[in-house]
Amino acid sequence: MKNKIFFLASIFMLLFILGCKKFLDIKPVGAQFLTDITTVKNTMGSWMYNFSKNGRWTIMEDAPEPWAPIQFSSDNSFTSSIDVWAFTNWDQSSNTLTPAQKRVIDRGTIRSDWTVYYNLIGLMNLIITEGNLATGDPQTKDIVVGEALIQRSYYFLKLLQYYAPLDNPQLGIPVYTGIHNSLDEVDLSRKPQQAVFDQIIADLNEAELRIKRTPSSKTFNIMYNIDCINRVAAQIYYWKAQTLIADESDWQKAQEYSQKACAIPNTNQTVYPYSIEKLNQEIFNLTYSSTSAGLINNGYPEAYKIAANSSTFLNNTFSYDINIWNQLYKDGDKRKKLWFLDTPNYNKPADQITINDLSPTRKMKGNIRFFLFRLAEQWLINIEANAHTGNIAKAQSMLKEWRELRYEPSVISSLSVPSTVKEFEDELYLERKREFLGESDILWLDMKRRRVSETRTVQSFTATLQSDDFRYQFSIPQSEIDYNPQIIVNPGWVELYY
Repeated sequence: MKNKIFFLASIFMLLFILGCKKFLDIKPVGAQFLTDITTVKNTMGSWMYNFSKNGRWTIMEDAPEPWAPIQFSSDNSFTSSIDVWAFTNWDQSSNTLTPAQKRVIDRGTIRSDWTVYYNLIGLMNLIITEGNLATGDPQTKDIVVGEALIQRSYYFLKLLQYYAPLDNPQLGIPVYTGIHNSLDEVDLSRKPQQAVFDQIIADLNEAELRIKRTPSSKTFNIMYNIDCINRVAAQIYYWKAQTLIADESDWQKAQEYSQKACAIPNTNQTVYPYSIEKLNQEIFNLTYSSTSAGLINNGYPEAYKIAANSSTFLNNTFSYDINIWNQLYKDGDKRKKLWFLDTPNYNKPADQITINDLSPTRKMKGNIRFFLFRLAEQWLINIEANAHTGNIAKAQSMLKEWRELRYEPSVISSLSVPSTVKEFEDELYLERKREFLGESDILWLDMKRRRVSETRTVQSFTATLQSDDFRYQFSIPQSEIDYNPQIIVNPGWVELYY
């Protein structure tokens, strides 16, 4: 039986190279071969094992996509997309820019997120459908299906963020959650964004109901825990609140869920984000103490830590713009030093760091960890949500506590205190840029939701990103266009030539 399970799991993994249309064709119409919940659990376990085994690594190649997205390669990185990176080496090079380099500067990069996420959604569809139909222990069903529901919710959110334009609510992404339909009966058109959010929220709500009656399993679950649900939900409502289909309750829900994420479960005790020194030493330098998946370790659940060795990926192609560095980080901001230490100085105490220990124009510090749902992000979401819901005093109080963890005491009193929603939005945007530099897609999505415009010039090649630019939506892969006649492509990409 075990061999059969691994054989089936291998088949599912092969599906990861196919497009959205093909991921649906995973079994005969109406057939059910995962008849008991133990078999379903073991099938899900093959993916969970891959995540768990590779979820705390130092070699990115071992990490399963999309949990450790490729950020630092020269042709598809989020790093090249954000507005804080310079291209000094390319600008000073005697070699003329290649078409591929121009596409990077112009953010005309082609990514594989569509295929990766939809393949995983196909697997989650299988687990959820078969898990609900399977015989067996209802608690095991909650643990297995609940995990799949949260993962599917998160994958749909990422696809919506990457591929759906903010200015066209009708242009969302395809949503299909079944497995028993004939391909001819499946609607693979792009759903309105409201319908996509409805599915995302429904999945998360169902998972939340399951976890209230069945606790997570420390030996199996990764995202099926209440803390993760709170953090995903906060991200969902935070994003939705800034779209054209925002509901008046979205900011309130973002506030409620991020508030829960900033508290230890089952207590009223607040969990504060790590201090910069501790974050640098115990997390970014890979010296933290491991805990079981799903358990909180000083506010950072172990399962959320995604590792990468940036010395491998942050090469000389990109450098941090020293002018932006000086403008963005105030003197007295601890991140101005600790984010940019050279290799021999990673563990130096902050008060012993000198300018000679820093290399801001070359790269960020070598070994860093990426977080899926960093507590610091939840804290900043909560500040902004409080401001939007009229609780300015609470937002100011939380910003004060945040600054006490990020700035030297001598400079805190000189920092201005926001008093309007707009002032909070602007200040928190800068704080997110200071805090999440190089961490996954956060800064790129911040640029998209704030509709940032920016111009770059490298070797006399000027690239302009407009506030409503088509590049804020990734290009739908050609394989999807070939397989899915119902798909509507994102405008602009077919005309991107150099």
